[in-house]
Amino acid sequence: MDINKIPKTIMLSAIAVFVILVLFIIYYYYVLSYIPPYLKYMSPNCQYADNQSVVIVTAKSNLYNVTVYNFLNTSSCSIGNILSGSMGGCQLNNSPIDSESLVRILYSVNQEQYQVIISCKQINQNSIVSYLNHLI
Repeated sequence: MDINKIPKTIMLSAIAVFVILVLFIIYYYYVLSYIPPYLKYMSPNCQYADNQSVVIVTAKSNLYNVTVYNFLNTSSCSIGNILSGSMGGCQLNNSPIDSESLVRILYSVNQEQYQVIISCKQINQNSIVSYLNHLI
């Protein structure tokens, strides 16, 4: 087969598709290697004020036995099971360590148990946590 008989537009199109495919594979590998693994299963959000942390977890896949602990394991709350696309949350006592409030989230996916430690965003005294405490 003579390569000169193939039209140039078809050859250029094939080369362009190949280059785009290679760039996509490089980008996909780059993105997956720098994203924390827990973001594959959930998106946690934590806010801290008045020695209280409010943790909200949005599940990207079915999560089982979701439990939140403060970093020192002195306080915990159980969210339970969260179906994919759903949210769950809880509030627990927490105190900062070196001016940073940390929580530990334990969860199970596909009969494997995982744990993630995240920092809580510190908000002012007139916050949602204070508001929730006044409701209780």
